[in-house]
Amino acid sequence: MEDTQDKTAATTAKARTPEQKARRKLARKMALAFWKVEYLKANPKADKAALKSAWGDARRAKTKAALAALRQMEKEGFRIVPAIEASREAA
Repeated sequence: MEDTQDKTAATTAKARTPEQKARRKLARKMALAFWKVEYLKANPKADKAALKSAWGDARRAKTKAALAALRQMEKEGFRIVPAIEASREAA
């Protein structure tokens, strides 16, 4: 019985808002972009399988760093918005 309650508490605690999901998605894309440049520079002959495996190992730490960088940029007054939203704001 306690096991079920623990799982329920953990699930509700991890429920994220759409804004949080969007920020995490952005951070993950930023992390992948920066990581991929570094990785391919260090491993120019890496194939897709090696790239996928290495990203799986680095994803969590790199995403955490990207979230921190995103927070810092927001503190400095910057905001990153998807291109569709940006074009709507300009209109």
